[in-house]
Amino acid sequence: MPDDEPALTPDAPAVHGPWSALLACALGGPIAAGVLLARNERAFGRPERFRPWLIAGALATLGLFALGAALPDSFPHAPLPAVSSLAAYLAAAKLQGAPLRRHLERGGRRAGLLWALGTGLLFLALWLAVLLAAFFVLGAVKSSPAA
Repeated sequence: MPDDEPALTPDAPAVHGPWSALLACALGGPIAAGVLLARNERAFGRPERFRPWLIAGALATLGLFALGAALPDSFPHAPLPAVSSLAAYLAAAKLQGAPLRRHLERGGRRAGLLWALGTGLLFLALWLAVLLAAFFVLGAVKSSPAA
């Protein structure tokens, strides 16, 4: 541990590793991984990097939906979540690997995968609610009599 960095107290926030980002992204999309990685930035003492992770997660999610919609039906769409989850893992490992290691060396805690599971499932439920609402709205518009 470097001498200029004090040990962390037991109440220091737990941080999420690359596997957490992968799991959250696999279930809830890139925005779920972005939320976990944004929380890490606050724990690392870099609050100015909180918002960019949220924006990146939101943009990656929109891009993934756009890509899925633009691809022809004959193209296999199943690999898209796997590729985005791998990208979340690699981004977390590359961009937060060193601060994560320092955090753990200073006595910080690693968040359990249940946080990632819960975050991923929460965003999955949100996506399902949005899709269900869109289905009903579009269905109501489609079935309404023409004026």
